[in-house]
Amino acid sequence: MDKAKVAKERRSQILEAALRRFAHQGYHQTTMDDIVEESGLSKGTLYWYYESKKEIFLSVMEDWLGRWGKSLQGSFSPQDPPAEKLRKVNQVMIRSGLELRDLLPVVMEFWSHATQDETIKEMLRAMFEEYDSLISGIIQEGISRGEFREANVHHLASILVAAYDGLLFQWMLNPETFLWPETATTLIESFLRSMTKK
Repeated sequence: MDKAKVAKERRSQILEAALRRFAHQGYHQTTMDDIVEESGLSKGTLYWYYESKKEIFLSVMEDWLGRWGKSLQGSFSPQDPPAEKLRKVNQVMIRSGLELRDLLPVVMEFWSHATQDETIKEMLRAMFEEYDSLISGIIQEGISRGEFREANVHHLASILVAAYDGLLFQWMLNPETFLWPETATTLIESFLRSMTKK
């Protein structure tokens, strides 16, 4: 088998195993030995590809953020009206949240390290900049087309990002009673009602 293909499969195997352990035990409680056991690989193989648990953790999050970003970018077509684009972005947010349900505590743990770890801070900053660019671009398009009210597009994008993060946090705390899809849809529809010109 091609060496590059083997390396890709091994990395994927390690990250998937780490993801399962992080979701089940949390980042701090998971050890490299746990990941070795979960992956079915040897310790030597694990350390050949990753030097530390932190490196694995960052790779897990980088992989997920990359796939999430592509999902957002590909969620709508350029011909869609701005309001429809925001609705489709909302659907990606809902799906991503559902996929991340078991990992939400790990994601929150990841965010909590941003003030102490420059690598994590830069990764999150890049994510928020990408998200801001996408959302503010859609809102600006709606304003330019005369469909949305005049407003500071970056402020509004930041508000939406913060609102989604806050809703995810509430869902993590009350997974049995908090209605994530319904509440996220209420958020975007309320936003559109407030922005749409009568």
